[in-house]
Amino acid sequence: MTPAMVQQFAELRARRAANDADPHLVAAPIERLYLAIIAFPLGAEATRAVQARLGLRAETQHLLHDMSILHSYLDDLADPAARPSQIVQILDQVTPVSLALLPVLCHDAVVLDHVRRYREEWRHVQPALTGDDLRRMGIPRGVIYRNILRALRMGRLDGEIHSRAEEDAMARAMAALT
Repeated sequence: MTPAMVQQFAELRARRAANDADPHLVAAPIERLYLAIIAFPLGAEATRAVQARLGLRAETQHLLHDMSILHSYLDDLADPAARPSQIVQILDQVTPVSLALLPVLCHDAVVLDHVRRYREEWRHVQPALTGDDLRRMGIPRGVIYRNILRALRMGRLDGEIHSRAEEDAMARAMAALT
């Protein structure tokens, strides 16, 4: 264990004890969070080896996997020019507890701002159109629905789509390409 990890453990305990503590940090067993701190700098392969060797519970394995994902994307998350859609595609892969733990492990202002904006704004952005709307438009069901709805969401996030009419036009254009 490194001195940095000892400091991170202390910061975690302080964050959990704070009056405005993140409920995800408080709800998770502290031992699971400690293990996530220890595993954070490991690569994906080493994390999988730790999981296999220790026979961890599914929740702990999931958290370690999430932390591995976050660690592998730190450079992308630290890019001030990253588009909201890029950040959302990364952070949609991980659980809220991993996002709550990240500020203990990373103090990069850009990363923390991206995580904050994701948690407060971006994760809530959804297209106005639904699968039912696509069906009513005559688009045959299938994987295309997911692709269209994802593209519409990304367009909303990046400010490229502003109205339902623009969503409708994009959905029709995407459907015409298949």
